[in-house]
Amino acid sequence: TSNETMTVGNSGINYSNTINGYVTITPPSQTTEPEEPPVPSSYTETGTINLEGNTSTYGAAVTFDGATVNGPGKIISSNDIIFINSSNISGGIEIISGGGIVIQNSVLGTGVSSLTNSVILYGATGLEVGNGTVHGLSIIADANYYGALYNSATDCNMTNSQLTGSLVSSSGLNVLNCTITKGDLPPIYETVFGFEEMVIYGSYLEY
Repeated sequence: TSNETMTVGNSGINYSNTINGYVTITPPSQTTEPEEPPVPSSYTETGTINLEGNTSTYGAAVTFDGATVNGPGKIISSNDIIFINSSNISGGIEIISGGGIVIQNSVLGTGVSSLTNSVILYGATGLEVGNGTVHGLSIIADANYYGALYNSATDCNMTNSQLTGSLVSSSGLNVLNCTITKGDLPPIYETVFGFEEMVIYGSYLEY
């Protein structure tokens, strides 16, 4: 009788001899794992995008070039978010950038009477707007702006712009060749945006 055994498994062929005390293992043929496609360094969106309550997420800077985006929903990027060439962004959209937000020759939001008409902008490194119109709430702006601007960054600059609403900055406020007039604000109280009603110190209401 033979004391040799052979088994076949996932690791290959195992051949053993119990008398001579040796085991031979034949490994399977090596297979090459498919390479993952490289992550894009930036994204470009054109045409019409219907968010329908969903979130568009980008792992790099994204440019909306002549695009139309219909809400409600969210746009989130780990880097800059750029709107150029007459992009049109409807209300009811939160735009969250891990870098800056740049708006050139584009319109964001349609009004400030309700959050469904307004946009909410978050920019980690600031907001730059040139020859654009924004309706809603943001951090920093340089544009024809309707609504509220809240800045907690180091600088807040507005040039050659018109603001209708309110501007609050904790530091570094520079306004050049601008017009600021009283106007309506988006109804943001009792929402998730982190603002609470308060009386400004030193104001008429405090006394």
